[in-house]
Amino acid sequence: MKNEIIQLRVKLILGLITLVVGLLASNLALFQWVERTGLNYLLGYYARYICAYGGFTAMIFGAMLINDFLALRSVTKNSHKIGIKKKEKKKAVHTGPKKKKETIAATSLAVFLFMLLPIAVSSLVSYTATVVITPSSTSGSIWLYVNGYDGARTDWKRIGTNPYLDAIDYDINYLSVKATNKEAGNFDFTDSGKSTETIDNVTVQLYVTQSRAGDSLEVFVWNGSLWASLGLKEVPTSWNWVNWTASTQLNSWAKIDGARIYFVSYRQPGTNEFLVDCARLQVDYS
Repeated sequence: MKNEIIQLRVKLILGLITLVVGLLASNLALFQWVERTGLNYLLGYYARYICAYGGFTAMIFGAMLINDFLALRSVTKNSHKIGIKKKEKKKAVHTGPKKKKETIAATSLAVFLFMLLPIAVSSLVSYTATVVITPSSTSGSIWLYVNGYDGARTDWKRIGTNPYLDAIDYDINYLSVKATNKEAGNFDFTDSGKSTETIDNVTVQLYVTQSRAGDSLEVFVWNGSLWASLGLKEVPTSWNWVNWTASTQLNSWAKIDGARIYFVSYRQPGTNEFLVDCARLQVDYS
């Protein structure tokens, strides 16, 4: 009777452990599996599938062992109450092959669990390491639009409301001029809100057009200590962005946040008209 109680306890403990391991292995394979790079799994490419099916099998084995515990405990209690010694002797006679089968099953299950656990632990370690070690990428681009105009340079005609160039909204807010060597400015930009990212490139962009081909605009940028020319660019005859590189002049976030621009018209004799609808800074960073 004492041996039967010990066997029941062993089945219960082994069943609970097997069921829990199966649940963990199945959950890992289905929801948290991370492929490892540079290293090999214990069972190669099929490790995840073995982990999943192994988890299902372990849950089945665990449930069977717990079921055996519940069934045999009921039988043992009834036998103990009735006190039929002959049946107990017969059970003792026939327990040899049964115990042998149970030993083989338990051994096979133990070997299987020893194969399953390294796979689960290996992937869990890889999952944790990936989350902790792999840095998130913060690279990208931002566009800082005009948000202020101080009225210092008023050669151009201003249509709409200040700051005129904060959005593409022609013909509600824009600037125009039909003369050469005329200045418009100064325009401020929204702050970047950044300080630690690496600045890869800075571009001053004007959304412009002109009534005939061949004429240009020159852009000047405030770099924190002086006005620097970014050169002349020919203006297209249909609305488009024209770019002036300012990476050298605006090489820090402080300079970008304090940047200002003004622009100058250069045209040949005639009635050509320049139109500027929007202005912004494009900042590429990593």
